[in-house]
Amino acid sequence: MCSEATAHRRDLFDDTSSRQIFGASSQSYATVFVLSSDWTVLGVSDNTFDTIKAEPESLLGQDFSDLLDSDSMHDLRSQVQVLTIDMPVLYLRNCTLLGRSERMDATVTLSGGRLAVEFEPAAEAFEPARDAIQLQRLFLRIAARGALPEVLQEAARTIRALTGFDRVSVHRILPLGFGPALACVASAPLQTEPDEAVLRAYGVQFSPNLHVLADAAQHSARSVVTQSVPDALKPFDARALSSAASGPHLCEALQRGGVAAATSVPIRVRGELWGVILCHHIHPHAPPVNQRSDLSAFAFLLGMEIERSGQVGGTELRTRLRTVRKQLLEQMDETKALGPAVLASVADIKAALPHDGLAIWADGAYLGTGSALPKVDFEAAFERLSTVDEDEIVIADTLGDIGLRSKIMRSDRTSLLAIPIGTAARAMVILTRSHSGAEQVASAWRPWEIEAARGLQAALTGARMKAIEATGVSGKLAQERQGLLIAELNHRVRNNLSLIQGLVTQTKRSACTVERYAQVLENRIQALVQAYNDLTEKGWAWLGAQEMLDRAVIAVPGSAADTTEVIGQDFKLSPSAYAVMSLVLHELRSNAVKFGALSRPSGSVTISTSMAEDGFGEIIWTEAGGPSVAYPIKRGFGCQVIEGAVRHELRGTSELMFEAGGIIARFRLPPEHVRRTRDVQTPRDRSGAGQDTSGLRPVIQIDGVALNLEDNLVISMESDHLLRAAGATSVRTCNSVDAAFEALDSGEITFALLDINLGGETSLAVAEQIWNDGIPAALATGYGGDEDLLAEYPPLPVLTKPFTLADIRQALRVFRDND
Repeated sequence: MCSEATAHRRDLFDDTSSRQIFGASSQSYATVFVLSSDWTVLGVSDNTFDTIKAEPESLLGQDFSDLLDSDSMHDLRSQVQVLTIDMPVLYLRNCTLLGRSERMDATVTLSGGRLAVEFEPAAEAFEPARDAIQLQRLFLRIAARGALPEVLQEAARTIRALTGFDRVSVHRILPLGFGPALACVASAPLQTEPDEAVLRAYGVQFSPNLHVLADAAQHSARSVVTQSVPDALKPFDARALSSAASGPHLCEALQRGGVAAATSVPIRVRGELWGVILCHHIHPHAPPVNQRSDLSAFAFLLGMEIERSGQVGGTELRTRLRTVRKQLLEQMDETKALGPAVLASVADIKAALPHDGLAIWADGAYLGTGSALPKVDFEAAFERLSTVDEDEIVIADTLGDIGLRSKIMRSDRTSLLAIPIGTAARAMVILTRSHSGAEQVASAWRPWEIEAARGLQAALTGARMKAIEATGVSGKLAQERQGLLIAELNHRVRNNLSLIQGLVTQTKRSACTVERYAQVLENRIQALVQAYNDLTEKGWAWLGAQEMLDRAVIAVPGSAADTTEVIGQDFKLSPSAYAVMSLVLHELRSNAVKFGALSRPSGSVTISTSMAEDGFGEIIWTEAGGPSVAYPIKRGFGCQVIEGAVRHELRGTSELMFEAGGIIARFRLPPEHVRRTRDVQTPRDRSGAGQDTSGLRPVIQIDGVALNLEDNLVISMESDHLLRAAGATSVRTCNSVDAAFEALDSGEITFALLDINLGGETSLAVAEQIWNDGIPAALATGYGGDEDLLAEYPPLPVLTKPFTLADIRQALRVFRDND
C-alpha cells in the first residue's frame, strides 16, 4: 500500500457522496485510465497489474502515449477530436497496451474536461459496426410505422433482433425515476416488462451514457488510484463510465427479476435526456463494442424521430426562455416600450419557438417582422380572439380555422399561434408559420411548442409589467398592471391548488387507514403553510437555511427537538428553495420519528450546512443510534420527495443512503438558489407569547359555546370541527358582523374565532366588543402577519390560514400563561 503522500485510494462511485469521495468504481472486466487534456494519467483502476503487469501507483503522472502502441495512439488522437458534450463517447477496436500481447477494445468518454479510456478484452467474434447509411435505411423502415408508440415498439423489436438480448424495453425518464415501458419485446422466462423495483433502482442510479452491467451477481467494485492531489478527478463525472460499478440495490433488483446482465442506452432529444433503452439478458453478457456503437447510433436516430413527433423535454427550452426573458428586460431598459423590445428580441424568441413571422399589438400600436400577419389581418384576428380567456393561448392550424380570410397570405397554408398579454388594455403577440401545399398541417404546433408559448407568455407579461412601472402613470396603464397582477395571482393559485391536489392523491396511495391518511396529509400541508408563512412575513426575501432547519426540528408532533442538532456554516435560500427544502426536511423528520433514529430514545439527528467552493449550498442529514434501515422495496411518496424534489424543482442533486444507524441524506443546491451569509438566523417565536392579553379571563380549553365568524363555507366547516375538538360543547357559526353580534347577545359565548376579512366588511367591531367583554378570542387571516391590517385590532392571538387544532390550542395557552 502506498503512502498518502504519493497516492490516494478512492472508492469509485462518486463525487456526489457525503464523504466527498472523488472518482468512481468500475466493474472487474474493465481497466480504466482517466487522463488530463495533455494525456497525463490522473487516475487508474487498481487492476492494472492483472492487465499490463504494472502497479497502479507507478502509472500515475505518466504520458499515456507511453502505455499504448503508436497505431492505437494515433487512432485515439485523431478520433477524440470529434467528441462533444452531446456526443461524448467513441469506441476503438484492437488496441494494444504495452506489456500485453492480447488485443483490447476501448471505450473513450469525455467528461468534465477529462478523458476516460476503458479497456476490455477484444471480442472473439467480431462484426464491424453498421455504417450510417445502413442504420438510416434500417431506421426509415421503423419510422414508416407512423405513430410514435408503433415506432418505439418496432425499434425495440429491431434492437432485440440485432443484439440478441432477451428483453428490450423503452422508457421515459421522469423527475422521480423511470416511467413504465412505452414499448417492450421479451422472451421467456423474463416478464413482459421490467418490474417496478427495477425501474426504481434505475431511477436512483442512472448513467448519462451507454452503460454495460456485465454480471449482476459480480458487482464488486474496483477501486481507483488517483494522484496525491484529491481534486485531480473532481471535474470528472464517474457515472459516465460504460463500466461504472452498479449499486447493490440495482443488481439485487435485477437478479430478483431473473436478469443477469443489463445494458442501458440513453435517448436524447435536442440534447436533453428524454428516455432510455433497457436491454436485459438472463445470462452474464457484455455486448461487443460494435453493438454498442450501433445501439448509440440507433438511440440518436430514435431521438430525432421523437423530436419530429414533438415529444421533447424542457431543460433546453427553459434555458432558451431564460435568454428571452433576459433579453426582453434589457431591451425594455432601452426602449421603454414592449413592441420595440419584442422586435429587438425576435432572434432569441425564434430560437425558443420557431416561426416565420411575428406581429405584436401593444400600447395601441402594431409592429411586425418576417412573414407576419399584415396589420389589417392582425386586427381581424385580434377581434375574433378577444372573447377567449385573457391568459388562453390560441392555436390554429390554418387562418381559416378562426374565420380569417387574408387577401395577402394563403389562409389554408398559414398556421397561427396567439399569445395574449394582460387584461385591461390588452396586448397580444401572434406568431405565424407557412406550409407548402404538400405538407401535412394537422399538427402545426407541437406540444413542446405550446409549452414554449406559455413560457414566452410569462416572459412577455414580466416585460409588460416593467414597461408599466417605467411609465409611472395611472389610469389605463395602472388598470392594466392590476390585470397583470391578477393574472399572475391566478397562475400562482392554480399552481398551489395543483400542489395540494398532488399531496392529496399521493398521500392516499400510501395510507393504510383514514385516520393515518388525514394526519399525514395535514402534517404535509402544514409544512408548506409554515414555509409560506415564513416567506410572507419576510416579504418573500431570501431566508437562512438554518432558520428553515430549526423550523423542521420542531415541526413534527411527538418529536423531541433536543435530539436534533443543526451545525455548520449558514447560507441563505431563495424563496423557492426554502419552500422545497421545508417539505423535504418535513419528510425526513417524519420518517425518522416513525422508523428511523428518532424512534428510539438513544437516537439523534445531525443536520450540517456548508457552502462548497463551486458555489453550491450543501445540507447533510445524518441519523445515528437508530435501528438498521434498508432501501425500501416500494418507495412511498415521502421517499420520492426526498430523492426527487431538489433535483426536479431546483436542478440540484440529492443522495439517500441507508446505513446501520439510520439514513444519511445529502443535498446540493445550485448557486442560483443560495447566497453566502455571515448571519446565523435564530428561530422566530410564533407562539403568541409576549402579546398583551391583560384583562382576559384565563382559559385552558374551550368550556362552553364557541363563536365561529367566517364567510367561507368550507373553511367555516373545518373551523367548526377544530373548535369542537378543542373542547367547545357547540359552535355558533356566523358569516357576517350582524349575525356575530346576535350570537354575542345570547351571553353564552366563551371563546371566539374571528376571520378578519369578511368580504365587504371586517370583524373589527366584533373583536372590539369581545375584547371589552373579556371573552377569549383569536383572529384568523389569510394575509399573514400584516401589521397594517392588524394595527386597529385588539392584541389578540393571530392564526394564519390554514390553521390546525394545535394552533387553536396554542392560542388558548396564551390566555392561560397570562393568568
